[in-house]
Amino acid sequence: MAIFNVKDYGALGNGLTNDTLAIGRAVAAASAAGGGQVYLPEGTYILSGSGNVRGPILRLADNVSLIGDGAGISTLKLGNHAAGTTALIETDTRTNIGLSNLTLDGNRDNNSGTVVGWYNSDATGVRIDGVEVKNFSGAGLRLTGTTGLNQRDIEVSNSSF
Repeated sequence: MAIFNVKDYGALGNGLTNDTLAIGRAVAAASAAGGGQVYLPEGTYILSGSGNVRGPILRLADNVSLIGDGAGISTLKLGNHAAGTTALIETDTRTNIGLSNLTLDGNRDNNSGTVVGWYNSDATGVRIDGVEVKNFSGAGLRLTGTTGLNQRDIEVSNSSF
């Protein structure tokens, strides 16, 4: 399986810079190649929309997974000042997707509205492994109608279901 390092697409992972577009480019490249792993090396990657965000900030494609170096080591964090209802990641009706070895951080104290960590509806072949989910005002993981779910080593903190 091909690996697409987000830093090759311009992500900094410095906890300050909005890395949304760079990570989106890595996901698009993996999708165009028929699938692969989008790799997030050690760092904190800020995901942000603009203003009153509606809908997801990052969408995964079929046969694409996000992988990091470990929970607490590789983090996807919502930027400050998000408002409205949104999801950090969305994967409606996707196939063969997953999250591994990373943290999803909703940054609840610096945002308003309802934010879900991963909204996944009617997907198949979903893998969740070594994922920490924290600080979401909405559900940390919302997995509805998901089949073929393989989940282990998941920690959810300061989030609701």
